[in-house]
Amino acid sequence: MGLTANRGIVSEQEVAEICFEADLGNLSAGGATIDGTIRQATNALRRWAKTRGIDPDRVVNVDDFKAAAAYWVCATVFAAQPQGDEENARKAVRYAERFAEELRTLIVETDAQPDAKSLGARGLPRVVNLDAEPSLTRPRDNRRPGRGPGPYFGGV
Repeated sequence: MGLTANRGIVSEQEVAEICFEADLGNLSAGGATIDGTIRQATNALRRWAKTRGIDPDRVVNVDDFKAAAAYWVCATVFAAQPQGDEENARKAVRYAERFAEELRTLIVETDAQPDAKSLGARGLPRVVNLDAEPSLTRPRDNRRPGRGPGPYFGGV
């Protein structure tokens, strides 16, 4: 399924249930609708996934993104309200913070392993140990350099 562009992953009713806000459909901005805002929330989540190197079309756990989308919708709706209403401004800031917090705690699951093309031309890096000797035979105590690798007490 994935995060498809310009397709809402939450409904207006789900936004109201998640955020406990009513009357979100009463947008007074010229031409703005709640459905358009919900579609733009999905696009914002797609942009977030792309900045993390995740293909948004391969995301499996879309239901986990519903709360983040609802917070984005409420933050956008309350930020678009007429200036001068301090309660709407506080709500917009609070929902924007909740959106950011939700994205910090979100675990993204994808449906397939990345293909070789996405790993780059060089493929996976190789690890090479450049030590001349294994680290297990090195002395653990270096307080008395010059003597053997034995303990620092007792005669050698």
